[in-house]
Amino acid sequence: MGSRLSRRHFGVGAAVAAGAWVAPSVIGLDRVAAATPSGGYTTFYTEDFQGAVGGPGAAWSTTITDVPPADANRRFLGQFNADTVTLSLSGLPAHDCLCIEFDFYAIQSWDGNNTGTGPDALEVVVDGALLFSETFGHPGQAAGQSYPGPSGVFPAQSGAVETGTLGYTFFSDTVYRIVICDIAHTASTATISISDTLFQSIGDESWGIDNFFVGTA
Repeated sequence: MGSRLSRRHFGVGAAVAAGAWVAPSVIGLDRVAAATPSGGYTTFYTEDFQGAVGGPGAAWSTTITDVPPADANRRFLGQFNADTVTLSLSGLPAHDCLCIEFDFYAIQSWDGNNTGTGPDALEVVVDGALLFSETFGHPGQAAGQSYPGPSGVFPAQSGAVETGTLGYTFFSDTVYRIVICDIAHTASTATISISDTLFQSIGDESWGIDNFFVGTA
């Protein structure tokens, strides 16, 4: 994996409390009517980034949005490169666990486990705890990737729900549905930060997020 990515890796659906594995679910909140989020969780917050970003009890550290070349109606939060994006939530009801789901857009030349031009990873931190850190890559660039985990090396674009649908021509693009559930949590506030380990320019590799869901149980 290389020294730039030495922290513990959690696969999609990694459960902090119980260690349960949750398979990826395909939910496009701005593309599928009446989408149902992960079972057993009550919706606290959803965002499809089609209008004003934020809402009651929710504040994003950035409101930058973009549209992919192939679909001007598919607005997402991004593009980002060597960035951290934070969602601050308040007013959470009484609960024991959180579930976080979102679409992750890997745009252009993600290098996966390549130690020369990578490794290129996405990371998710909740209230200061690293819950998810996985590499992602595109064919022709990657020496495999760690997603979908929870361990091992997988071919580029493994676990994707869409490939090449966004319209980016430089090494293409991939959409993943990231699911991180069974997060032990009881506070009325939560801070969710999403970042990357990219170090090439934003014109070379970038990312965005869409269809964000936070549920409580």
